[in-house]
Amino acid sequence: SNIVIAFQLAYAIGMLGVGRIIDKIGIKLGYAFSLILWSVAAIMHAFATTTFAFGAYRAFLGITEAGNFPAAIKTVAVWFPRKERALATGIFNSGTNIGAIVAPLVVPWIAINYSWQMAFIVTGAIGLLWLLFWFIMYENPAKHKRLSKEEYDYIHSDDELAVVETKDESPEIPWSKLLGYKQTWSFILGKFLTDGIWWFFLFWLPAFLKAEYGLIGMQVGFPIAVVYTMTTFGT
Repeated sequence: SNIVIAFQLAYAIGMLGVGRIIDKIGIKLGYAFSLILWSVAAIMHAFATTTFAFGAYRAFLGITEAGNFPAAIKTVAVWFPRKERALATGIFNSGTNIGAIVAPLVVPWIAINYSWQMAFIVTGAIGLLWLLFWFIMYENPAKHKRLSKEEYDYIHSDDELAVVETKDESPEIPWSKLLGYKQTWSFILGKFLTDGIWWFFLFWLPAFLKAEYGLIGMQVGFPIAVVYTMTTFGT
């Protein structure tokens, strides 16, 4: 439980500041920087020789992985008109669930046939591989050479100001004002009610299946995949 807390606490702290960093340096570099760090953090788990070291690497993973959703949400805001952002967010968020389906089927196989260390190395290396596609494929709409004027106009078709990725792209909104919006509190309440269940599935479902049903190793892969398949349809 202490290892889980280390990740969660670091993740929460990272969320408070990483969005501001992405605003400063831009989505492309901000997301890439976060991706590099969390991939390295994942690989470092393989070299942990003590429980404390493993917990420290979990904390490092948490604080670096916190850059994922702020960068992804801002990417949606930049590339989609307001009327399509909810669907776009649901699509990219389903990627988390798809990964959660694939991981319990693949990671135990790697751990059993090679080693638990190799499981961390492979999953971390996949992040670095994806980094290549991010640099090649992503660009801000205002700078994208293959984006037509019609497509650019459609992105901003709901009469919002065009989002240009610069340091002065939008005014800063203080926390005091943000917390004054009812939408903010609605989102906080929704996350409070759902995330406890989601994180239980992520962290404790394998242990629950082992304790209650005696499932171990590859045996837990299928039931976990079924659970996350249902969450994917929900997303």
